[in-house]
Amino acid sequence: MNYKLPFCNINFNGGNLSSDGGAILLLSFLNKFSHFDFIKNLSFHDLRKNPEFSNTSIFKQLIIRNILGYFNQDHQKVLLQDPLLSHYTEACSQPTVSRFYDRLTNQVNMDFKSHLVKLACDYINQNIDEPILDVDSTKTETGGKQEGAAKIHHYNTTGYHPMIINEFHSKLLVGGELRTGKAYSSNGFIQEMDELLAHLNTKNKKIRLRGDSAFYNKDYMAYLEEKNIIYYFRVKGFASVKNAVFDDICDKNIDFQAYTEDHPYMDEIQYTISQSNQARRVVYKIYGSMDKKQQELLPTIYCVMTNDDSLSAKEVMKFYEERGN
Repeated sequence: MNYKLPFCNINFNGGNLSSDGGAILLLSFLNKFSHFDFIKNLSFHDLRKNPEFSNTSIFKQLIIRNILGYFNQDHQKVLLQDPLLSHYTEACSQPTVSRFYDRLTNQVNMDFKSHLVKLACDYINQNIDEPILDVDSTKTETGGKQEGAAKIHHYNTTGYHPMIINEFHSKLLVGGELRTGKAYSSNGFIQEMDELLAHLNTKNKKIRLRGDSAFYNKDYMAYLEEKNIIYYFRVKGFASVKNAVFDDICDKNIDFQAYTEDHPYMDEIQYTISQSNQARRVVYKIYGSMDKKQQELLPTIYCVMTNDDSLSAKEVMKFYEERGN
């Protein structure tokens, strides 16, 4: 692709109009972005002879197209027909792009993902002293009978069930795993963290990680403790946890009915997960429930398990509830 962008050749006085004028800056940046060079070394399954468009060129087109917000196959015509983009990109046809996907291999996907993770981690290593990682699952809806698609009961839809890890300060995607629709929300978490931590500098950095109740797992916690990562996981609503919290407020003579959702009572207990011999810190908030102005007999209990001993119960709860912002 040709990224020569002399601004004097752009007509700003009318004539041919483009809705993607901002692409001038994007293409100018990519022209100096040496990280695209790694695409040449990806192991495409390519049996073509004397192709008009290289795999590297098509790959770059797809990256540009997606950055500009064109995600469907038929959007390839934008690169061909737009007066600005067509002038500065040697775009191929939509059928050529479709055939390009046949040349992708699992190794290409793995190598490309690894490079993206490294790029994100390089930025974090250089610019962020205390990274905050948020891990969660999301949905990718499908149509028809696509391979691996299934009913995702959590979202009440059909599709794939990817797991993603974002860094809170930079908003960068630092990890992701495309999974079948039947996959549980936390499947593959340790493998994903292994790949991330291979690039993320953990020395002299305070790294914190937040996740919902799907990641409330003693094996995950032991793994993170070994890696010196501070975690905050929503505790699953097991009766044993709620009973432990209820016993704690009874011992302290706390009247939960005196507290509301806006002004809950917060404290902490030590709790041992089933089949584990290690007690861990559980921060909880509790308040009386109101249903249609009818006061209920049982309270609402919300718990977070953490290995962070530096924050108060209120600070832990506030920090966890910023997850996803």
